[in-house]
Order: sequence, then C-alpha cells, then structure tokens
Amino acid sequence: MIKRITTTTIATLVLISALSLAARAATLSPALEAQISGQADDFNLGLVIISFKTSEGLKPSHLDVLRGLGITGGYTFQNLGMIATPATVAQVKALSANPNVRSVWSNDQLEYYMEQARVMAGVDRVRRDAGMTSANGGIPVSGKGDFSVMVIDSGIDATHNDLKLGQTVIQNVQVLTHDGTTNGLGLNQFIPFAYLEDVPNTDQSVGHGTHVAGIIAGTGVRSGGRYAGVAPGAKLIGAGLGAGLLVVNAIGAWEWAVANQFRYNIRIISNSYGSFAPFNPDDPINIASRTLYERNVVILFAGANSGPGKSTWNRYAKAPWVIGVANGHKEGGLVNGSSRGTPADERLTNTDILDDYAGPT
Repeated sequence: MIKRITTTTIATLVLISALSLAARAATLSPALEAQISGQADDFNLGLVIISFKTSEGLKPSHLDVLRGLGITGGYTFQNLGMIATPATVAQVKALSANPNVRSVWSNDQLEYYMEQARVMAGVDRVRRDAGMTSANGGIPVSGKGDFSVMVIDSGIDATHNDLKLGQTVIQNVQVLTHDGTTNGLGLNQFIPFAYLEDVPNTDQSVGHGTHVAGIIAGTGVRSGGRYAGVAPGAKLIGAGLGAGLLVVNAIGAWEWAVANQFRYNIRIISNSYGSFAPFNPDDPINIASRTLYERNVVILFAGANSGPGKSTWNRYAKAPWVIGVANGHKEGGLVNGSSRGTPADERLTNTDILDDYAGPT
C-alpha cells in the first residue's frame, strides 16, 4: 500500500510539474522588462523576437496568435519557430501570458570578439606528431573531410587568396534585412528573412569574420604556409551579419543554418560574438544553438574579452551544450583580458539555478 501511494504521489507530482511548465508565463528579456516598466500600453517597443513552444517550426496557429493581438507583419524564422516583429507594451504583455509563447526578447546589440589562435593551439606540433599521423591512417591531420564549418560573424572576404570562394569558402551568405531591422516599423506582412548566396565578399566593413575564417581554415598561400589556419582543407561557409550586430541578424543566420544543414553537411558552427548577461535558455540565440546541437552540430562560442573580472563570461558561451572558448597566451595561461566565469563556491551557493554554469576563473 505504501509503495502504491508513493508511486501515485510521484506520478501526480510529475504531472503537476509538467502542466505548470506548459502553462508558465513566457520569459521576457531583462532589457524588455526594464523597457516596459512605467510605459503606456500603446508605447511601441520596436522589434522584438517571439519564440513559440514548438519542435516543428512555425505553424499557422502561431501567426493567428499574433493577428489576434493586431500584429499583422514581421520576419518569420520557419525552422526555429520564431517571429521578429514590432510590438507595443500591451501586445508584449499579452504574448507573455499566452501558453503557446516561450519567450519575448529584445533585439539586443551584440559585439564581436577576437584574439590570437594558431600557435597557442599547438597545431603544427599536432600535424608533426607521429602518433597522431599513425592514428589518422598515415595521413597528417588537417581539416579535410566531407563536412563544413559555418562561421556566423561579420562575413568573409572570399576574394582573399587564402579564402577563395568555391575552394576554401564553399558558400558565402549575406543576411539581408530592410531599413526596419532595428525598430521593425513598416512591416505590414509576415515575410521570411532574406539571404543572398554566393557573395564573393560579405565582410565589407568590419574584417572580423575574415579574421576568424582565416584562423579556422585559411590556406596560408599568401604567406607560403606561414599563416595557415588551424584546419587547412576544411570547407567554410560564411554568414555575414554586417557591422550592426543585433540579435535578429544572428537569428537569421541560425535559421539559414537549420534550413541548409544537410545541403552542406554543416557539422561545426563558430560564433565569436555575444554580450554579458546571465544565462537564460529562453534567449532566442540559446534556443537556436540548442536546436543545432540536437541535430549533431558542434557549437562554439567565444568567451569574450571583458576580463579579468569574475562573472564576465559571454552569456551564450555559458550554455551547457556549447563549447565556450577563452583567450590564452603563448605560455598556456589566460590572457588578462579574457573573460572569466563565476567561481565555483559562489555558483554552488547561489540560489539562481540558471547561474550554475562554469567558465574559466
């Protein structure tokens, strides 16, 4: 009898917990919560990203939710189950109470990160190692293989001889948005995010993405091999976000990655951008990275360059399904400017369960 009661009680608690999770209010980004405070219901918040509770992409019923609130246009991210659209305070409040909505997020500004790479990774030593060569069938380790690495960044200048389009860079995609990217005004219908493929140079003004692509798989031909990447021979795909890096642009790149994963056998995605904030699984970029992780893609995020203070680790590098990468110097330690995580003793005593993710300290 006791065992039966215990089993029934546990089953009941599990059911209640599941129902509570399904019915909980949608998560609002910290910036959006602050922006809403004290504003009139008709105040326009600009572009927000709405993530629905779905594993099957956007459905007509999701658009009906928005139309029922007077929202008649926006950018759609079919595979990720998201929509970016301008919204008022009243509309965001209504969305946050809708059981079909997972989160409503502000179109936050992000920043690019970059540091040194090849020498610290010991790449040349690995290629010369006899044991590694033997384990690789007698062939020196390189980046060659039937897969591709996607670089979500400012873009890639594939006119550079080390990163030739059609050779090292097998696809170069420019993420396109109209002038309403920042505030979303003027969107009067639901339209997919736009992309332009096979662009020779998607890194016209920043250079950050070209730098990252060169670190990964630059051929080194311009320097006689001296400045080759860590994985020469790897196939690259560039996703150009441009100089104005906002959450919606990054989501556009992730949406393209989901739609084209099998077309190019994308197995790795590199991300050297982000911002500092507490980790939240309902952040649309975390939802996107989790989606690709569950499709057997290795996700890397730079840890950021805001050190040496503690708790400065990039919010997206905190996700337990990604590989967060710190900045090191040639002697093998962390550079002073590399961001740090929260010390273990503080994380373990913190009541915020979302803060229990490690970074280098």
